[in-house]
Amino acid sequence: MFAVRFAASNDSPVALGLYSGVQTQSVALQNLGYSSLQQYYNAGFNKNQTQGSALATKDAAFNYYGTGSIQTSIASGTKIGDVNLLTAQALSAMGLNFGANMGSQTFGFSIDKSLLPSSSFLANIYMECGNDGMAYSASATPEPMTMGGAALGIAAIGGLKRMRRRKEGTAS
Repeated sequence: MFAVRFAASNDSPVALGLYSGVQTQSVALQNLGYSSLQQYYNAGFNKNQTQGSALATKDAAFNYYGTGSIQTSIASGTKIGDVNLLTAQALSAMGLNFGANMGSQTFGFSIDKSLLPSSSFLANIYMECGNDGMAYSASATPEPMTMGGAALGIAAIGGLKRMRRRKEGTAS
């Protein structure tokens, strides 16, 4: 398993970077999140679609993640490369200009694609609280611009979830 730590403010004990041989952990409960994917669904989130076309149903999500705790953070692994955080200007120069939709929680990152396997894969990102996630599949290693675009979507989810959590209070 490969993983990217691209945010210094999360609960992973590893440094920013790209990792191989990753072991994961759940930090959802300490971040006021859901103890399991089932608890997340029981709360009423994403009833119709799970994580885009890659994991489009609850059954697909359960088959992929299992029914236990949602693994939301890197516990350990071997660092094989660095992560470059991208500014709004850098993203715009790459053609990722979201105009008025670019918020304060929107960011991107890039990694050296030569460090990634070049076969089919499923990539997923979950909020540390386990309150939302997204997944996408690919048949070849994505260009750095694609990874930056995925990061933007993920960052947007994070901002929406923070706003929802503030509005609803703490998660069950």
